[in-house]
Amino acid sequence: MALRGDEEAPAARPSPHVGEVLRSLIDDTLSAPAPPSGPGSPGLLPDLAVLRRHLHDFRTLRRRTFATPDDAALRSRLEDASYTLCVLMGRRSTHLALQAAEELLTADRLDRPTRSRAPYR
Repeated sequence: MALRGDEEAPAARPSPHVGEVLRSLIDDTLSAPAPPSGPGSPGLLPDLAVLRRHLHDFRTLRRRTFATPDDAALRSRLEDASYTLCVLMGRRSTHLALQAAEELLTADRLDRPTRSRAPYR
């Protein structure tokens, strides 16, 4: 196998067995099922009351940070709230964690039975 800048070296060919093994590994990788993700995936989900509280705290800190962006202590608290939200939702970015939290809370709200009101007369 020739390396960059080493044009004089002859190219070595791998054995047929190596090629077969590589093809098999690539096929196995490409046909592997995707790992489950999202609110409907099996796994641990946060308690909804805890999630609501953290979401409220995050939004409050975000509003306050936008109002006073020079406050380092407030920015630090917002970063902590962002991290907590990411951990609760199992996401790597604040945006994805916020989106997943909203989906989870909305699904819970839609699953609850609604009180039927008496028709107006």
